[in-house]
Amino acid sequence: MKVFAFCASNSSKSINKILLKECVQHLNGNDFTFKTMADFDLPVFSQDLEGDGQPYPAAALEFLQHVQDSDAIILATPEHNSSMPAAFKNLVDWCSRYPDLGKNKVFHDKPLCLLSTSPGKRGGMNNLEHLSSIMPWWGADIKNTLSVPSFYEHFDKESGRLDDETRAKVKNLVSEFLAAL
Repeated sequence: MKVFAFCASNSSKSINKILLKECVQHLNGNDFTFKTMADFDLPVFSQDLEGDGQPYPAAALEFLQHVQDSDAIILATPEHNSSMPAAFKNLVDWCSRYPDLGKNKVFHDKPLCLLSTSPGKRGGMNNLEHLSSIMPWWGADIKNTLSVPSFYEHFDKESGRLDDETRAKVKNLVSEFLAAL
């Protein structure tokens, strides 16, 4: 099975990227591609840009190709002002307008595991709730979610590792996700 592991943060110090890296350690030999929002440089979506005869943004096409080539997706996303990062929404906006998408939606009805963490006590729950309600419209088949609140209480900066309890939760999440496929 091929898994597309995507972090919707463009920060090099993203705690959601750390959480996603923990997830891929539990894929049990399944092939995966790991990308972050920083890998997809796009202009802000505008119908003016879309209709000016310029080629469709290569970064959006690359993202769609990763989705299409995968059997499943694990998406880690930070919460920005109680919702998804603007850069991720921009990526979805570009991808949703791709003329060759046809009847497919951005996530091609692929099974998706959705997770978020934050330094706060809600662990990105507002964002997870928001995305859980709208991502099915984008063609995501959300199988499970995980929120990790108070990230820095569960992360040892010296070792660069999550604590045993959080690692066990992540391992269980990935196991349940793979079993649902």
